[in-house]
Amino acid sequence: RQRGATIAETIAAPLVNRRVRAGDPAELRRLSLVLRNRMSDGSVRHMKLWSRDGTVIWSDERSLVGRRFPLPEDVRGLFGTHDVTAELSELDKAENVGERGEGRLLEVYAGATDADGEPLVFEVYLTTAQMQRDERDIIAAFLPLTIGALLLLLAATVPLGLSLARR
Repeated sequence: RQRGATIAETIAAPLVNRRVRAGDPAELRRLSLVLRNRMSDGSVRHMKLWSRDGTVIWSDERSLVGRRFPLPEDVRGLFGTHDVTAELSELDKAENVGERGEGRLLEVYAGATDADGEPLVFEVYLTTAQMQRDERDIIAAFLPLTIGALLLLLAATVPLGLSLARR
């Protein structure tokens, strides 16, 4: 959620203006260059920018740009806010045809405001592989502490238990 919101607020939304919304080729190239560069490490699989009426303003899948799709209620509620929703994607909607062969992806929608003050929604698909690596790293960091605390508890209680058993 945080990664999607950060990309929306600091990278994508500030580059969207009336010229991008009007389809100005130079502005769209600039936006594409920046957003595709963000995708280069592989953690971000796909991105879309949505207007309030369900039109795709920009997408890494060029065939979707300018097309209109029905937006789910929770996504429509993000326009005019800076709220974020995230879920593991089912990839069953019409606009997800390009993502279907990519396995489990985290789908994040973030409300944002473009450079002209117009509301938009930023959609990003993130790989779950990084989340799984992070989860393993967190477990690996806390496991020694947990086992160490249990061993200390055992070291403190066994002598006490033996002493009480002798009495």
